[in-house]
Formats: sequence, C-alpha cells, structure tokens
Amino acid sequence: MQYKILLVHAERYYFRGQIAKLPEITGLSLLASYADARGYTARVYCGEVNKAAQILKQEITEAGVRLVGLYCHFYNQSETVELCKYIKGSFGLPVVVGGPQAVALAQSFLQDSGADAVVRGEGEETFYELAQYFLEGKGTLGSINGIAFLDDAEKVVVTPERPLIADLDTIPLPNADHHLPESFDDRVIHMLTGRGCPFACAFCYEGHNTRTVRYRSVPNVLAELEEKLDRMDKKQKRKVVLFHDDTFTLDVGRVSELCAGLSRLRENHDFVWYCEGHVRMLVRQPQMIPLMLQAGMVRLQIGVESGVQAVLDKYNKQTTLADIEEVIRLCFKAGVPQVVFNIIVGGALETEETVRQSTEFAQKLIKLGPGMVEIHTSLYMPLPNTPMTTNPCQYGLRILDIESFTSMADYPIVETETLSREQIFALEQKVKKTIAATMNTCKEEVSLQRSVQSVYLREKYGLLADWYQVLTAEPHKAIYLTRLNNGMKYSAEIIPGSLSSYRPVRCVNLTNHDGIGFCIYHYRLSALESEVLLHSVGKLTVRQIAERLYPSWGEELTLGEFSVRVTELLLAFERRYWMTFSEF
Repeated sequence: MQYKILLVHAERYYFRGQIAKLPEITGLSLLASYADARGYTARVYCGEVNKAAQILKQEITEAGVRLVGLYCHFYNQSETVELCKYIKGSFGLPVVVGGPQAVALAQSFLQDSGADAVVRGEGEETFYELAQYFLEGKGTLGSINGIAFLDDAEKVVVTPERPLIADLDTIPLPNADHHLPESFDDRVIHMLTGRGCPFACAFCYEGHNTRTVRYRSVPNVLAELEEKLDRMDKKQKRKVVLFHDDTFTLDVGRVSELCAGLSRLRENHDFVWYCEGHVRMLVRQPQMIPLMLQAGMVRLQIGVESGVQAVLDKYNKQTTLADIEEVIRLCFKAGVPQVVFNIIVGGALETEETVRQSTEFAQKLIKLGPGMVEIHTSLYMPLPNTPMTTNPCQYGLRILDIESFTSMADYPIVETETLSREQIFALEQKVKKTIAATMNTCKEEVSLQRSVQSVYLREKYGLLADWYQVLTAEPHKAIYLTRLNNGMKYSAEIIPGSLSSYRPVRCVNLTNHDGIGFCIYHYRLSALESEVLLHSVGKLTVRQIAERLYPSWGEELTLGEFSVRVTELLLAFERRYWMTFSEF
C-alpha cells in the first residue's frame, strides 16, 4: 500500500532488556487518524531503533513515504537524533519531531539532527499544517504556529504557541489499521480520556506544560474502547485496559458516568482495567473507589513520591501523609486488588534522613495493605520545562548530566547538597531491598482470598504484580494457589462434615526419605504422616485413605477415631500450603 506519512517511536530498549515490543503511543495514533481524515494517509511504527531504521528504509523505498514524524521523550532523545540524521542523509526527506521532550529541544538538537521542524505542544493541527507545507508546498514554516525550526542563518525561530484543541471529540478515533503489522505490544489497550493536569507537581512535565484540563465525552471514549475490544476479541487475546490520564479521578461525576459505561461493555467483553489516581481526590470523594472496583478496576496507580511531608510540600503534591494512609485503608476495605505507589529517591531536599523516613513510610504502607500495596522506586530525572529542572538549586539539587549520557534511568544524574550520585544510587538499592524484605515478612498476613486473586489476575489477564511473585516464590505455595484458582478447595470453604468425601491432592514434590519418613523442606515427617502424604494424589477420598491405612496404623483406635487423626494430619499439611482438596 502506498502512503505519504510514517510516524515512528523508536528506543534502544534500555529497561530490563526483555521487552519485545514497545507499547502503543496514543499520541501517534491520534496524529495518524487526524492526518488521514484530512487526506494524508499515515502509518505508525513503534519499535527498537535498529529495527525502526530497517522499517524506515523499507517503507520509504517501497510504500512511497514522503514525510517522517519522530516521537521524542526524555529517554529516547539520542535515538531520535540518529534516526533523523539517517533519514536526512539517506533519503533527503523532511523530518518533523514532536512529543514530551520537544519543548526543550534547542538549537543544538536542530543542528545535530537536521530535523526540519519541532512541534511544541499539541500536535494534531500543527502536524497537519506541516504536512501541507512539506508535501504540497502550502504556506511557510514561519506562518505555522506551535513549532521551532532553523532559518537560513541557522538561528532558531520559535513561532507563537498554538491554542489548545477545546473539543477533543473533534479528533478522529485511533484506528488500528494505521499501525504497521506487529509494530507495538498489543497485550494492553492504551486509552487517554482527557488532556492536561491542574496539579503542577514540581517534577512533572504534564502539569507545567498542559495545565488546562480538557475531557473527551464519555460516549466518545467508550466508542474507541469498544472498537479496540472487538479487535482483541477477534484475536482471542487477554484484555487489560490502561487509562493513562493524570486526571482520571478528578471529576467524580465523570468517573461515575464512565464506570457505568465500562460496566455495560463488560457485559459483552471480558476485560479489566487500571488507572492513575490522585490522593486528595480519592480522600475527598471515597465513593469513587467502589464505583471503579465494581466496573472492573483491578489496579490503582498513585504517586506518593516521598514519606516526608516537607518534601511533598516542596513537590507541590497537595496531599498529606495522613491522606495517603487513608487512601490505603479505603482501598483495602473496598477490596481493591492492587494499589501501586512510587517513591522518588534523590529528589528534592534529599538526605540520608529523608530516605530513611521514606523507607519507613513505605514499610508502614505495605503493612496497612498486605497483599495489595506495592511500592516502586524511581530515581529523580529532570524532565523539561519543570521547576525542578529550571531551578534545581531551589530544591537542593545539582544536575550533573542533563542529557543523561550516563544513565538509562538506572543511575542518578543529579546530586543533592549532602548526597553524591553514588550515595543516591546505593540508597535506592537499599530501599528496594528493604521493601522486598518487608513484603516477604508480611506475606503470611495476606488473606487467602487476596492470594488466590493475585494468581487469578496473573493467569487470566497476564497482570504480573510484585505480590504475586512474593506469594508464589515457594513452589508448593505457587501450586497450592494455582489449584485453588482453578477449582480445587481449601477446607474452610467445604461444607462442614463433607471433607471426608473430598480427595486430597498434595502440592509438594516428594524428595528425601530417611527410612522412616519423608523430609519436606525443614520438616521431618513421621511414618504415618508420610503414608498420608503419599496417598494424597487425588485418587482416594479422605475416608478411603483412612480405611486403607487403618489396618496397619489404627492400633487401638476405632476407625472413626483414626479417620479424625488422618483428617487432622491433612489439615496440618494444608496450613503449610501442602494440600488442596478436589471434589471430583
């Protein structure tokens, strides 16, 4: 198929080295739809930078691409520069760069990359006018609002800002047909129901560059989601929806309307979803939590950032430590499966003492919500056009590597007044270890219901949570929880008096036997315990095992008394997660 515009998001896959595909960038999908609706057929590719170069060559030479758009954010700026140079040097095509990092791209970027223009701010209308200019020769670069470019004297020209799109429903819905085959990770449906954020956190790009909040109408959002769900149904894929909005919980009325629509969609489509939440709004409007839960929400992501109130105030988080704790209590009581918090290490006013306090606060949160609360850490990274980047000294910071030449978000690029990069790095590693140790200590406090739920979400929807890994780290417990998730029973949910007709099935592998009994982990079993465990393979009921062993092990007991003894041993095995019970 011949088309004119190719939009590309390319990275080197820094993180964990296992990612096969990048997620869909909703902004590129919207750009493609907007351009297509105005007569410029566009396609989108998201992938590894070397593969992206191959795709570019193929599509330019075979599909007739005549304009390339590159998506640039904090972590892929160098990839964007190199791809731009490759396109300009090999094919001489115009290249436009946009994305979150674009507002900070200066003269050096334009000169190094050779990009023809940088889109600053919202891209739909701006990119359309750039397409008219580059593909049809209409107008001039200087007459296009919302861009930066080099003039003939190699000086940067920044045109006036473009007004924001007031009615987001006027943007055509994303169309999966615009994506090149196998170009992004489609295990998750990515949704954006609005734009802008009013909170202005000191470290955040969104709140300082697009503060005006605008929403898509709920019917518009649901129409897009239903189309994506239909496509996933045809592919027979597991369906998880991620709402990227920073302001998802800002308007309780809208949340209620959206949840009602999601519930209707779930009548015909099997999916779950997760979103971002703001602490202050959840505390003020706690009724949102059960609303979202009933509509299929399984994960709530919240930026805690610090366990020190002075730091939260410096970040302008507009919340308190007490509010954060209250959100956990509300979510835990409501039965929210997963609540994920983030702690920034090496940020504003950071010292060893603030890290210690944040660590203790993280431990407290985990203990308030065992099996639900997960704490992730991140190193502070100076995003463009934010107060902490433009005035780091006011936050007790020195930015040492603004272009991140030494980091893949895995090593600090700042230092504080009391902490070097090396110390910040060591402290983050310590925080991670402490969090992991705390979760491991608290795992016995996690209810069986939450434990099985974690396995259910992993097996059915592919949601991998930290608690799932903690709860299933021991092989026998992983088997135990998986069996319960798939229909076997634990004794407490069996009708009293009926256990004798159920078939016990062991969850442990038989290994060492010392001539008397089995040794399972650090337990040395008696001869009778070993016989009961040996017979627990699901082929005999509890009653039949007792009857089979009674002649050899009943001694002076009646059969009824011996049956009670066998049942007691099976229940003791169950308490160690060694045993489940099958009805059939």
